[in-house]
Amino acid sequence: MEPVNTFWVFLIHFKYMNRILLPFVFITLTACENFLIKEEPPNNQLNNFEIFWNDFDQHYSGFIVRDINWDSVRQASIAKIETGLSEKEFFEMMKNITLYFKDGHVGLKTSYERVFYDSSNPNSINFIQSFSAYIENFKHVNEAISYGTIKSENIGYIKISTFTPTLSLSDFEVIDKVLSNLSTTEGIIVDLRSNSGGEFAHHHAVLSRFIDKQLVSMKLQSRNGPNHDDFGPYIEGVISPQGPYQYVNPVVILTNRRTASASELFTMALKDLENITVIGDTTAGSIGYFIGRELPNGWVYSITTALTSDRNGISYEGMGIPPDEVVWISKADSINGIDTQLEKAIDWLEE
Repeated sequence: MEPVNTFWVFLIHFKYMNRILLPFVFITLTACENFLIKEEPPNNQLNNFEIFWNDFDQHYSGFIVRDINWDSVRQASIAKIETGLSEKEFFEMMKNITLYFKDGHVGLKTSYERVFYDSSNPNSINFIQSFSAYIENFKHVNEAISYGTIKSENIGYIKISTFTPTLSLSDFEVIDKVLSNLSTTEGIIVDLRSNSGGEFAHHHAVLSRFIDKQLVSMKLQSRNGPNHDDFGPYIEGVISPQGPYQYVNPVVILTNRRTASASELFTMALKDLENITVIGDTTAGSIGYFIGRELPNGWVYSITTALTSDRNGISYEGMGIPPDEVVWISKADSINGIDTQLEKAIDWLEE
């Protein structure tokens, strides 16, 4: 029998700010696949841990870019379990292992707590109290997109807060109307700060309005063997211009340490184009694709199974995408409504 087409599948993503996002992963199924009913695995601490550890050992894609001694984690964890752990102590152990990856796509969810790695920079506040000192004619289009213009400047400003799948594709295709209203500007600032990602198609919808020719937006490599460095061939993601209008004037993308996942893919696809400049802080470095699993005790976790790189084969997983111009926001500036990153973007577009 012929295999059905490869397709994108929603999977649970436990991310920043306790929000659940649903990026995509590639899964190929065959129409003649047989599903066998298997006996439920034992629900005890040792077996739950072994399932978790073995799954990561066989499928996690980030070992080659992160400093992780996975064998020592197993040895230390089994020794703890053998001493006898309460459920709370077992959870704390699993929580610490989850955070050990320093991977925003590796998460753990129980009935009482969600665990995720927060990659924020303690030296740079991720937001200011108000944009009113900088932006006029500010309009909230929907939960994801807001826009306006910089006061006394012919510069547009677009804030994309999320690429969440709780919104529809049409909610992001409104970028056409936004760009039409900003078409006479000399430049645009696209603010992706603290955008923790979301659906692949949503970031592509916006991205496709900022290019005037087809390009490779990313390369994907899936883990495909028992060794930590076993990967399949690159799969290229190709994107073409979409919509009635493409904005190709100078663009500044603002990023911070909570710019993650789909918003990192957005930045990665555009960062080396001649009209694009990235300003702010290094991104989260959580760019790989992942899947969700469930343990016998009902706890759910996510595991990164594929790495992404830019069109030149450079991976920013675990490191983040560095900006062209590093600018941090101090706590004092944040409290006083001074957005040093936005100010630098304005200065850049004025030059």
